Order: sequence, then structure tokens, then C-alpha cells
Amino acid sequence: MSIPLTDRRLKIELSGITIEFICKRGVQLIISEYIKSFVSDNSPDLIFNIYKRKILNTNFGIKLLDANPWTIYFNEKDKELYWLNISNNMLPPTQIVLKKNANYVDIYLDFQDNHYVSSIIYLLCPTLLSYLLVPYQALVVHSCAIKVRENGYLFSGLSGAGKSTICNLFKDEFDVIPLCDERIIIRNINDIFYIYGTPWFSSAKVALPTYTRLDTIYFISHSTENIITYKEKKAAIASLISHSYLPMWDHSKMSDIIKFTEILTNQIPCYDLGFLPDKSIIKFLRLNGKS
Repeated sequence: MSIPLTDRRLKIELSGITIEFICKRGVQLIISEYIKSFVSDNSPDLIFNIYKRKILNTNFGIKLLDANPWTIYFNEKDKELYWLNISNNMLPPTQIVLKKNANYVDIYLDFQDNHYVSSIIYLLCPTLLSYLLVPYQALVVHSCAIKVRENGYLFSGLSGAGKSTICNLFKDEFDVIPLCDERIIIRNINDIFYIYGTPWFSSAKVALPTYTRLDTIYFISHSTENIITYKEKKAAIASLISHSYLPMWDHSKMSDIIKFTEILTNQIPCYDLGFLPDKSIIKFLRLNGKS
């Protein structure tokens, strides 16, 4: 079920950070029930302004990234300015102006009539937040996560690794709360790492505004047996980086993210986990003292 926002404003909370979407004339958001559970009344930390406007065809500056659907430029005249162009069949032609170290983003959509947008939160947020969340010591990771009593376990992997399978297997356990089956935010608050559910779910359709302290990270894959192997720090950092949304176009932000993963892997034990896609993995992890 989708919910139109008649006041053209929406605030959601992700990892304790409130984001406000402000739709200007001619634009209106439509949100799903999953987004509704993240709605917040807090004052915004970040603002996404959404406008209706023709896409500018100008010299944006140096091209930093050209990876479908994103093309990202750095403005040489204004050293603080990024231009992001998006070509995606789920959105009209889209242009984003992102100012360094600002708490707002300007998003321009090119369409003829009043437009209802249901895709912005799903398509734009993870990539934009990869940049905007860095000062908050937070990272968006391709992963699922579960809360077992007061302990949090992150299962990280790319598409097909088994994130939704893990969520489906654990969700009926009496002491388990699944947070999300596709993207999790890890955040460092006062040298304690927490994991947060997000609205970006996959086939298990798990997306809860729940969080817990992070205890263990598993890098998962399907296997012919259930097996755990300790993962050395350098290998764990490499896997985290490859499984995360990253502002590859900004060297300073990337440096901060690498430092973040170094501190994370110093504090949180990491393992490679090969698993059978059945209930045996639950007993296996419980017996091994990891959940």
C-alpha cells in the first residue's frame, strides 16, 4: 500500500539521524508502509529538497565517475560543488547538486506534469547517504542483521550471498528480531558500534526501525556445509569496503571510511560463514556461541 503525502514533506529517521524530504511545487512523494514505520517528528539533520526543473546541459566540470546510472562531476569554479546526473527508467531525468560539508541536497526532476515520486528514497538515498553520513561515523552496508536478545549480528554479502535466506530462517525464532534483509547502517557512537534497520529490503521484506549493539560480523556465502572461519583484519576491511555504498568520488570521505572500518574491525570479531540454506544454521551458530 502506498501513502501520498499531501503536505509534500516527509521526515524519516535512519540510524538516529533525521532526514527531511521537502517537495517543491509540482512534485509529490508517495511512500510505502515500510517507509511509514521510519517516519519521525524530530528536527532534521539532513534535508533533501526536490524540485521540478529542466535538466541543465552545461559544462559541469571534471568527470569523476561514469558508472550507470550515475555520472558525477566536480565543479572547478566552485570547489565545493558536485553535480550528479542520473539516467534510470524508474525516475525521470534527474540532476543533483551536492555541496561539500552541507547538510542539504538539491534534487531536480525533469518532467512535464505534476509528478508523484515513489523511487527517490530507494534509488537515491543509499548513494547520497554514503557521502552525507560520513561525518556521523555511519556506513551503509549490503547486509542483513538480526537482534538476538540484546546482541546484534551482521551478515554481509553481495546479491545472492544469502542475506534474505538468513532473515527468513531466523525470523520465527522466539528470541530473534530481524532488522532488515538487504541494507544495514553501521554507526559508531562514543566508540560503541550499533546496527540499524533501514527501509531498503529485499525478498524477505524485512525492514524495521530497530537497532542494537553490534557484536559479530559474518561474511556469508552458500556452502555444502555450515562452517565458520576467523577473518583477519585486512581481509575483513577489504570485504566491508566491497560490500558498502561508497562516495568513491571524494578522497577525503573515502579516507574517513577506511579509518572507520579499521576501528570497526579492531573492536568487532569478523568471520567467514559458509552455510546450508536450512534451519541447521541456527543450531550451528547457537552451539558455536555466536548467536
